[in-house]
Amino acid sequence: MVASQRDRPQDACRYFADAIRINDQPARYHFNLGRALCARELWSEALAALGRACERAPDDANYHHLFGAAQHKAGRLGGAIAALERAAALAPDTVATWSQIGLVRHGLNDLDGAIEAYRQSLARDPAQPEVHNNLGVALIESGAPDLAVKQYREALALDPESDEAHNNIAKALQNLGRLDDAATHFESALERAPARAETLNNFGNLRVEQGRVGDGLALYERALAIEPDHDGAFVNLVARANQICDWARRDALMPALAAKVAAIGADPTRAASLVPLTFTLPYFCDDNVLIHDVCRLVGTDFARRAPAPVIRHDPNRRDPERRLRIGYLSPDFGDHPISHVTLPIYAVHNRAEVEVWCYSTLDRGAAGDHYLAEIRESADHFVDISRLSFRDAATRIAADRIDILIDMTGYMRHSRAQVLALRPAPLQLYWQGHTGSLGAPFIDYVIGDPVVMPPEDEGRYREKIIRLPDTFSSADRHPISDAPQTRAEYGLPDDGIVYCAFNNPLKIEAAVFAAWMRILAAAPDSVLWLSRAGDPIAAETLRAAAAEAGIAPERLIFAARVPDKRIHLARHALADLF
Repeated sequence: MVASQRDRPQDACRYFADAIRINDQPARYHFNLGRALCARELWSEALAALGRACERAPDDANYHHLFGAAQHKAGRLGGAIAALERAAALAPDTVATWSQIGLVRHGLNDLDGAIEAYRQSLARDPAQPEVHNNLGVALIESGAPDLAVKQYREALALDPESDEAHNNIAKALQNLGRLDDAATHFESALERAPARAETLNNFGNLRVEQGRVGDGLALYERALAIEPDHDGAFVNLVARANQICDWARRDALMPALAAKVAAIGADPTRAASLVPLTFTLPYFCDDNVLIHDVCRLVGTDFARRAPAPVIRHDPNRRDPERRLRIGYLSPDFGDHPISHVTLPIYAVHNRAEVEVWCYSTLDRGAAGDHYLAEIRESADHFVDISRLSFRDAATRIAADRIDILIDMTGYMRHSRAQVLALRPAPLQLYWQGHTGSLGAPFIDYVIGDPVVMPPEDEGRYREKIIRLPDTFSSADRHPISDAPQTRAEYGLPDDGIVYCAFNNPLKIEAAVFAAWMRILAAAPDSVLWLSRAGDPIAAETLRAAAAEAGIAPERLIFAARVPDKRIHLARHALADLF
């Protein structure tokens, strides 16, 4: 015991082993040996000793607690739970045991069990900042960011200097759309731990969402300077540079991308970092094998991390007279391109055969736009599940007995792939979003057409493909304003040719831009009219690229976003060639 107390675990192990050789019956000898072996991280020997201690003293809660904690450290989670729950049954008011059960349940992806265990621990002693923080993490992973924020606030009240709690509450606030509050907490986290790469990466993601892409890229680079192998910062830098047309920064990283994806393939627990590439990589990479590898890794990871257990629902009634229930899952019911494109379809379903349900995963009601109002009116049922956890949302969909659930987001912003991973519907499809495969085992079919999904690509799809004969897109003719507009209103020359391309700048490729510059050089009286979408740095980057190609930067004119799409479409008539 003296050797243990003086932090001499190797000597302690030898003395305890000698004692056991003299008399192997006392449980405390085996327990003390196990504890000393734990200090040396000799887990197999430690577990053997602690197991013998528990056999000799089956009613000692402390012995079972350490046995469970040691199994957790050794990665034997099933055995850890059994030992820890035995300890909790023997001494139900031991806060450390409940906290440890929470950690193990969390590792088993049993989020409900982890949340309950953390709450049991806090009920006995609420002054545990680390447990509040762990509970917040479990709540975030279960899809309840509002509840997580409350736990992080408790953690910060107890430990205001915790950079981890500041980082975590910032991510939760970002999830809730409270971006300025999130930025304040990221700044607080970095004041306390300026060299933490994970916080820098997370703050970069927030800046990108705020439209400050240049600032985001700088944060990713700071993270990589500290931790060169940081998956998230590397992937985000590759994925986001295109948003400001920073082709040089992106291209410098591209040679390392395939190796990074291969490394993550060898350790799929890191696959969540690849999510941004699922919808950005096709803009600047024509390697379909790499694109599909990324999607498959991400889809498999969502399935692996789905909160256990999956939803169990009874088979829907096989009755030819029953209307088929089709559910559409999206955060984009409102003034968003997905609603612009899908607006016509909800009303034209044959109501004698189909019942239409829309499940909204983001509350856009405050915007009050007509797209949301029309979709609400067109659907038989419009259900807001934005405040529900992943499990509660999936349970609601299953309870509504949906036959076919159609996701329209994929892995883009506000995606809730975790709901789909719980399998709330017998058939689950993917449509719209970012075209292509999700690579997920919980998606049965993907809807496309012969152009976006040619037969030669079929082998790369995990899903079965449904090809519509003409186009997978349902975009209808949108109303166009007839209000008179002039070139002068938009800073365009009255004379000369106006070439126009209003795509998001992230869709402009270097080779295409170079071709545009050759056209401008051949038509000296022409200008190029582009969209001023996102970060203004994109306009600066493109003007600099024009100057490098010998074109006066002022010949690139940038159009601000107008809130009324009818006017936006009408102004196209001011251009000569779109």
